[in-house]
Amino acid sequence: VPATLSALRRTQAGVFSLEQCHTLPEILAAAECGELAANDWVLPIETVFAPLPALHVNEGVKAHLLNGCPTSHYKAADGRYRVYEESGAFLGLAGVEDGVLKVEKLFCERG
Repeated sequence: VPATLSALRRTQAGVFSLEQCHTLPEILAAAECGELAANDWVLPIETVFAPLPALHVNEGVKAHLLNGCPTSHYKAADGRYRVYEESGAFLGLAGVEDGVLKVEKLFCERG
């Protein structure tokens, strides 16, 4: 049976809804006025990973993650996590498999 699509409108992409969207002219105008950050249009990177559970690590585990070293005997359920240091700063993504915590991707400054 032939069919034709006459319109398509995306109303949500992941955790982001249409109500959170802004047009390019709106964004450019806010940037020119210096209001882009003031009106909370620039979101932290971890917002993208909000559906993942958060995992807070101590300084020793943080050092392992920053160096790409797995941490064995880690007491967390198997899965993928948003990782934060003790101060609450976002570090990146890591996974736990069979009690071993491994970094996937870091989004933080090193050094």
